[in-house]
Amino acid sequence: MHILHLSYDDIDNPWLGGGGAIHTHSLNRRLSQRHRITVLTGSFPNAPRSLRRDGVRYIRIGVGSSYLLSRLSFVFLTPLWIRHIGADLVVVDFSVYAPVIVPLYSCLPAIAVIHNILGTHPLRKYGPIGLGPFIAEHMALRLYKFFITVSRFGARTVRGKNRKAYIKVIPFAPSDELFKLPNLEKDYVLFMGRIDVYQKGLDTLLRAFVEVRRRHPEVTLKIVGNGTRKDKDRLDRLISENGLEEGVRTETFATGERKLSLLSGALFLCMPSRYEGWPMMAMEAAASGKALVGTYISGLSEIVQNHRTGILVPPEDWKSLSEAICALIEDPGLRRRMGMAAREWADQFREEEVVRQRELFYQEVAEDAKI
Repeated sequence: MHILHLSYDDIDNPWLGGGGAIHTHSLNRRLSQRHRITVLTGSFPNAPRSLRRDGVRYIRIGVGSSYLLSRLSFVFLTPLWIRHIGADLVVVDFSVYAPVIVPLYSCLPAIAVIHNILGTHPLRKYGPIGLGPFIAEHMALRLYKFFITVSRFGARTVRGKNRKAYIKVIPFAPSDELFKLPNLEKDYVLFMGRIDVYQKGLDTLLRAFVEVRRRHPEVTLKIVGNGTRKDKDRLDRLISENGLEEGVRTETFATGERKLSLLSGALFLCMPSRYEGWPMMAMEAAASGKALVGTYISGLSEIVQNHRTGILVPPEDWKSLSEAICALIEDPGLRRRMGMAAREWADQFREEEVVRQRELFYQEVAEDAKI
């Protein structure tokens, strides 16, 4: 079967390179052993137009000179590329900021993979400009027939918008190698993910860390990930405004041994997001045997068992966040017990099983189109 996977993001994208892109590649790498896989992604500065990685063909389409033009050109050129390539099945990692709604222009069987349900967050984040993404999500949830959601919350939301939808809940799975990672704690708390100040709650995290540093000046915060220039500049300003130049270390997206080293050495991970789907960072923390301090939101609350595998606090509540962080810093036994419980819970989500479920659903949808 020829599977055409549409995903604006990919792991080399300097503006994003998020958990969804990591999962997409891991999934397609395994599927490519039995199927022909082509992935269409957005372009970015100095991006090769095409490449083959681990048996998967990547084609970068659109204009790579700026983030906005990259997203817009990806959306407008996708219909042409779908017709040009042809496939037995189209799988879309749906994003409201690069909305691809295949049923509007193609009769090919298509599955929308829903990572996040944003609702009114685009309006809160961007004001009137957020109306476009808000409408795009509204349309996509009604026009697609087949869906994969990564969380039960996502499935319930899609069902509420589209009573005829055929939905399969298939969460992300962490890499198997993380389950073998040793716990080599050092003196830092880790955030690892896309640098999106609003979504990831990095403004709240930095405000909380002012109090954390007052009580524990020996502990630093490491923020690791890629993001747009606007978000990275805002992050730098917030670090300066909060007087955290000595307490916060930033670095770009980490892979391979560097990523494993960061996870192994962290005291625990912190993810104070305003909204999430099924965040890969939370799954990787659990598989690595690390507790996680997060927010009580959909997605995260399905992964973190409050006061068993981590601590959840209300979003945007920096005081509660700082208390939770300090509680785990001050109690090594508690954070290690939580980490062990998290790894035990995460063991039910293995890559091989997730790939098997995806493949079966892909085949089911492709066969349905032939009837």
